Amino acid sequence: MEKFLKDLEKELKSKKLYQHEIDEILAYYEEIISDRYENGEAMDRIIESYDIRMISRMAFPQALSKREPENKKEVSKNIGSLLIFLFSMPILIPLGIIYLAFIIVVFALIISSIAVGISGILGFIVLMYQMLQSGSNVGTILAVIGAYVTAISLAMIILYYISYLFTYLLKGSVKIISRLVSGGHKA
Repeated sequence: MEKFLKDLEKELKSKKLYQHEIDEILAYYEEIISDRYENGEAMDRIIESYDIRMISRMAFPQALSKREPENKKEVSKNIGSLLIFLFSMPILIPLGIIYLAFIIVVFALIISSIAVGISGILGFIVLMYQMLQSGSNVGTILAVIGAYVTAISLAMIILYYISYLFTYLLKGSVKIISRLVSGGHKA
């Protein structure tokens, strides 16, 4: 049993799982093997019934679905790991392509939101320049400034919540795809 657990640990480390995830998986299989051994099964037969490669292959998406990333770096690391996993198995390549397209769409929306914000600010500068050149009265200029500042403030608040929505979508997509790949098991 010790050799099996060492081999399983080595295989799980190659999948870039966190140490606490590896320890949890090893404890789970140690308990199952011990229970089966106590029920009278032969140790050789028990060990032969488990495929280390299959265990590690299914452990990775299950571990990803349980992770709670704390920051954007961890989210991007999980997304990258999931994409590599999806493209490493031929049967999952279509799912990987769909997931990659989803990520590209989300980032395109983020970039377009930033572009709209920048164009709004530049538009404000150009409008102020034109109003000053045309000799508009002070009341009109102040009214336009007030309306523009209000609109920009609302847009910034909306962009703030949209950025959280995109982060939530990316975090959730890792969990959904991981559960889908692992057959819906939460492990």
